[in-house]
Amino acid sequence: LHSPPLPRSDQKVNIHFEIHDESISNVQAELYYSINEEPFISVALTPITLSSDTQGLFQAIIPEQSNHAVVEFYIQANDSLGAVAKWPRPTLPENEQDANAMYQVDDRSRTLDSPEYRIIMQPSERQRFLDVVIPRLPGQTVLNQKIFSDGRFHATFISHFDGQYRIRYQTEVRNRGNGSRQKNPNNFRIDFSSDDLWRQAEKLNLNAQFPWLQTLGVALSRQIGLLAAPSRLGRVYMNEILRAQNSFPTYEMYAANDVMNSDFAARQSLGNANIYRGIRVSRTEEADLRYLGDDPEPYRRFYFKETNKIEDDWTDLIALTRAFTESSDEVFEQEIIKWIDLPQWLRFLAADSFYANQETALGSGYGDDYYLYRSDTDGLFRLIPYDQDTILGQGDTSANPRQDFWTATRGPVTKRLMTWPSFAPLYYSNLVQLATGPLSEAKFKPFLKRTLSTSNVPETRKEQLLTFARDRGNFILETVPRRLAADISLRQANGVYLAASPTGSLPILTGISDATRTALVTVNGQNANWNPVSARWAHIPDPLKPGNNRLNIQAIDAKDAIIEELTLDIYLPIESKAPLPTNLIEGETRWTLDQSPIMIDDTVIVSQSAVLTTVSYTHLRAHETVLDL
Repeated sequence: LHSPPLPRSDQKVNIHFEIHDESISNVQAELYYSINEEPFISVALTPITLSSDTQGLFQAIIPEQSNHAVVEFYIQANDSLGAVAKWPRPTLPENEQDANAMYQVDDRSRTLDSPEYRIIMQPSERQRFLDVVIPRLPGQTVLNQKIFSDGRFHATFISHFDGQYRIRYQTEVRNRGNGSRQKNPNNFRIDFSSDDLWRQAEKLNLNAQFPWLQTLGVALSRQIGLLAAPSRLGRVYMNEILRAQNSFPTYEMYAANDVMNSDFAARQSLGNANIYRGIRVSRTEEADLRYLGDDPEPYRRFYFKETNKIEDDWTDLIALTRAFTESSDEVFEQEIIKWIDLPQWLRFLAADSFYANQETALGSGYGDDYYLYRSDTDGLFRLIPYDQDTILGQGDTSANPRQDFWTATRGPVTKRLMTWPSFAPLYYSNLVQLATGPLSEAKFKPFLKRTLSTSNVPETRKEQLLTFARDRGNFILETVPRRLAADISLRQANGVYLAASPTGSLPILTGISDATRTALVTVNGQNANWNPVSARWAHIPDPLKPGNNRLNIQAIDAKDAIIEELTLDIYLPIESKAPLPTNLIEGETRWTLDQSPIMIDDTVIVSQSAVLTTVSYTHLRAHETVLDL
């Protein structure tokens, strides 16, 4: 390694190198270094310590260089038997020494208040790379087709993270992204040597499209219990040039995102999980989880295996799609819960809906921009969020906080899942939990402050995020029914609804119920027509009987427990009958429902020895007042 990692122009650089040989004392080693691609200069390596007969630590010193100078170097060692070894090794097939270790001199003062990533290339190599990633070449109006190249460029990668410098020589850098390849600044994919991983990873993505939103989206996903690839904000330099400007949409930062592959599975303790990525290749061709047959070939166009590639086993993904689209309604629920972690899927979809994600993603009804993995412990598939750079009203597409939260049902598979009668309440429940929990104003505000504390995102932009989240949560809480109620337009007197017509018929009775818990609504023991998506019920009641009618409405959950109960009393007018023949009651008198209504026009006197009995629901009418006995 070289030290210091980023020397100033007044600093020498020490190169330490460990050499192994059968007779280390007879090894002669030299360091060759070049400044800005000039001819190489050789310096003898001197032993510092010989820890054994076969192993020793050697050192060379490169003198001070001018600011921004790019220094590349390699080591050549010769032993007494004439064996020659070089590091880095010459490249094939030309056997040229053109993939060497590098560092750059930099006099810039650094505060290191956030992670820093530096990609160091030879000046000519850097220019070739920039010619590839620039969307339009100078003087050209057509798109530069080179941006779609995955050609790799040699570099040294130096990061400062968690207070520690990490130097990785012999890395490869390329342009990356799908639609974002046309954006400036570009995204980077960094590939590390398999025997010299960076933080246990062989690959790293550096994304420049709304990086603060990507990092926020990942942090939110992890906060609400979803697995997501870690994302960190940091500054990216290509040689001495800061790639992102301190302005919208980057605010000087990139998002350093872990790549979801075998390394990711190992770091997240996922075991031998199968990880797939789903993408959309055209308006009619996308990874929408539809069954395409038992042959894996059609799936390869929309899905990419990110782990276990050598085994090339697609049977689990095919079985998942078969369960989604080929299961009959009679067995769908039993089949799908064999393949997915249902609460996790509905949590994922509810979160994407709360964010009002404007990407063409699974949560917005498209088979695009998502990952899923199947655990090798319980055999269930789970979703992983991805590309969250257009959320909460920010990004390159604005959103309305009052937009519908069923946009994911645009896709046939997600529609079947979310609108299934026993699943819809779980989806609603997640929406309400997000609005009253982690995305409520009280909790989201400090969370946002912590997450973007090292960024340059303006306070006005943060306030826009807070306002959107608050308005989105309020809209959800206002819209999602959480009580049992009936829509009834009859006039009411003393708590009794008065039927407008003596015909005995009522229009269809409708209402709402708690969308997060209701599985069934009954009216007087009869099942109402319950729609779990609209959270509305409808029922045609039996014809009313003359006099008082009582309707008992119950909301029942999936365990057959009564959630809430509502009673409606409706009075149906009865044809008028003759008034009482006498206002004096003597002896034993009985008023019954058949006599109703009993008209009382004057004072009724019940003598002391008389007994007056009224049967339940017998109606007395005294002028305009209705009496129920």
